[in-house]
Amino acid sequence: MTLLTALLLTPLAALLLALPVARASDTPKPTHAANCEFPAEWFLYGMADRNTPEPDFTAIKDIPATLEVGGLTLSVKATRLERCRRFLYLDLQTRHGGVWSGRTAYLLTSIDSDADRSVEAGAGADSRMKIWCNGQVVCDALDTHNTYTEHIKHRLTLPLKKGRNLLAVKVVSGAQGFMFRIGGTRELAEQDAIEQRIAEDQPLALIPPRIRPFFEPELGPEYSNFIHGCGGITRTRGGRLCVLFGGGEDGPKSWQLMAASDDDGKSWTTRHVLREPRTPNGFTRNFREGNIWVDPNGRLWWFFSYSLSYTDGRSGVWAAHCDHPDAENLEWSIPERLHDGIVLAKPVVLQDGAWLLPISLYHREYIGLSAPMKPEDYNIPNDRPQNRAFAELDPWRMTNFLVSTDQGKTWQRRGGVRSPKNPCWDEPALFEKADGTLVCLIRTRDGRVETTSYDRGFNWSKPVPTAIPHAVARIMTLRLASGRILMVKHGALQGDNPIPNRTHLTAYLSDDDGVSWRGGLLLEERGCSYPDGFQADDGRIYVVYDQGRGAGQILMAVFTEEDVAAGKPISDRCRLQVPVKQTAAQLMKK
Repeated sequence: MTLLTALLLTPLAALLLALPVARASDTPKPTHAANCEFPAEWFLYGMADRNTPEPDFTAIKDIPATLEVGGLTLSVKATRLERCRRFLYLDLQTRHGGVWSGRTAYLLTSIDSDADRSVEAGAGADSRMKIWCNGQVVCDALDTHNTYTEHIKHRLTLPLKKGRNLLAVKVVSGAQGFMFRIGGTRELAEQDAIEQRIAEDQPLALIPPRIRPFFEPELGPEYSNFIHGCGGITRTRGGRLCVLFGGGEDGPKSWQLMAASDDDGKSWTTRHVLREPRTPNGFTRNFREGNIWVDPNGRLWWFFSYSLSYTDGRSGVWAAHCDHPDAENLEWSIPERLHDGIVLAKPVVLQDGAWLLPISLYHREYIGLSAPMKPEDYNIPNDRPQNRAFAELDPWRMTNFLVSTDQGKTWQRRGGVRSPKNPCWDEPALFEKADGTLVCLIRTRDGRVETTSYDRGFNWSKPVPTAIPHAVARIMTLRLASGRILMVKHGALQGDNPIPNRTHLTAYLSDDDGVSWRGGLLLEERGCSYPDGFQADDGRIYVVYDQGRGAGQILMAVFTEEDVAAGKPISDRCRLQVPVKQTAAQLMKK
């Protein structure tokens, strides 16, 4: 007996006859539980709020005409999941009324089994989900944020009984997605085969990549039409400005580019690129984050993150240096892998001379790989199951601090701190107070939290929310030669909205080691992100950031402490919104 036939024999017949029904040729056969090939026909109930009390599925034995949810009566709508690569997939965002964070829908279907048995399945959602089988909770991922909708994040076991089994799913939308995906043992076996190919290629990400001269104009933003500010800016002793930025995409196919200027930013030449070919099994190699820095000895350092595809669960922080950064032809050392994780900030030189480098190892929900099936599918990400990739590294999935006490010859992990609530990309911003206390501001999905170390980074206090509203984005902090602290952030110091948008990038000053802030020089009013900067010997402050990314540009701001304190340009050395690198689409606007 098919699912629809069984339902038409119930009191729901009058209701279901009015619902869209598949053609007879499309009607699925009863599901064979040994393969757990899920039916495409499901029944959708919604919408409700995320915090609305859930139905009691122990009391529901069949597909109901309506679903009672915390005093709400949700009507039913027949819907069909689509076959997307290996899994069944439902896009609630485009087909069922848009998306905003916290929308909740319920999906129900039936599975027939010829005997009592347990079968393995996999499921994923954007952003959260919970699954019941015959009233028993088999997966509760309501507290787990899933970044990408295509991913099978969770494996689960369905305890099926002989006969008809009721499967219920709660799907909660995120800020940018409202989707659900499910597959059975056959689909998971195919994913396991991908896992094997990943394991074969994984060791290649431990081989040092090569920083090479830039001879491929097609990799530049003028041709790829994408630019990303996951990099930074620095200046050599000879006055050469160097900027690091991302190309390709903000994803698994990212590469890094370094441009230089010998005329204080009036003109720029792309000098080097960091990009490697696909692995033998077709996976991309990702160089998405990094920074560039001149150390106290005058050497130019290139710190970068290297991962198989978007992030393979381990990634890697690497570093190379150039001993003569003012030479016509720059020669880089062989990159050295410093630690698992990613890097986005510059090292901070502590008062005792040690170099402290904040990095982070991504939290488990951000693990994602591009699993190639055929060339046109290379850009479709497919997660490694959430409970499998590099589980031995889970104790270090946090903001970590690397230290070098021998001028960069060796690096060791000194300490670390994990955000207790809603962790995100971390993107730590670090500065040292006059008394040697270290302060680190960490990105979460609720803005920024602050943590403090009184022993040079070995131990850190429990992170607490900062009093300063800020977008869920990177910020920049820098101790200036005057002793003041510079902070570049989005928006005002106070406001009703604790998490503003990524607009109004503004520079502030602190005279009391970050206790209070003043000034407010607006660097960029439009949407922008990822500021990074340094202070030159003559006191000028240089900051770069991206504006637009796709069809966007990297811009530079040059200003003084006096400009920041006044809240407007007052010095003749202030230059704002200076183009560094632009995409073709940006250039066409002019």
